[in-house]
Amino acid sequence: MLYPGPFLASSVVAFAIAAGGNESQKESLLPKLAGGETTAAWCHTADGECDPRGVGVVVERGASGFRLDGVARFVPDAHVADLLLVTAASDAGLVQVLQPLPDERVRVRVLHGLDLTRRLCEVRFTGAVAPATALVESSIEDQLAVAAVLLCAETVGAIDRLFEMTVDYAKTRVQFGRRIGSFQAIQHKLANMLIWLEASRAATHYAALAVDGRLVDASEAVATAKSYVGDAASALCGEALQAHGGIGFTWEHDLHLYLRRARSNQVLYGDPAWHRERLCAMALS
Repeated sequence: MLYPGPFLASSVVAFAIAAGGNESQKESLLPKLAGGETTAAWCHTADGECDPRGVGVVVERGASGFRLDGVARFVPDAHVADLLLVTAASDAGLVQVLQPLPDERVRVRVLHGLDLTRRLCEVRFTGAVAPATALVESSIEDQLAVAAVLLCAETVGAIDRLFEMTVDYAKTRVQFGRRIGSFQAIQHKLANMLIWLEASRAATHYAALAVDGRLVDASEAVATAKSYVGDAASALCGEALQAHGGIGFTWEHDLHLYLRRARSNQVLYGDPAWHRERLCAMALS
């Protein structure tokens, strides 16, 4: 729910290597990624959006390997990564290469973000050279789908806990001589929160099944889940904050940590508006 480690980032890179890496990459990297011995991060675009036109790293292929120049931003957990999967623009289109760390030609800077339990980073490449064997021929679209589903699942876990906290608070907080859970206004809030939670859970579950099973509607399922879960989680967090009253606005209560994670996940790997645009484009195609 609020795990501060690189599970999300390493999982996406592991998926890419399993899907499009060479045999040497699979044999040497996948066991270490699965066992937590190696951590990884995916450097995608320069502005954190998912549009391929936003890729800010340029690659040139030379005799010694791939030369990387440019910047990727809002990269989850790059500051603790041993390995970067870099999406870069070349004359032949987008390619992906693996860049080992540490490297003096790769600078990682932790950014100040809303989520206090996950670090987003800026990664700047200045003539970094990845080996000639570093090419990964995986689908960027498939990686985005996996990343989005993982984020949705994480968000569902966060708002599930937030809903549980709010119900418990409504059962114990006494105001005007009564537990606030007995007030109809609070009951309506809790009912709406449960609807958003269960709908988010269902959308995420189907998206995960569709991606795993490579169903024909997997892209639509992912876009639906990411757009719905982001907005529903945001609304649920707002109601949880209101239901907690004054204590909900304080630093010593854990509520703000879940709210920060949900709001950050809402925009990472495409915000709801971006995914709704994708749904519209798929419906018209």
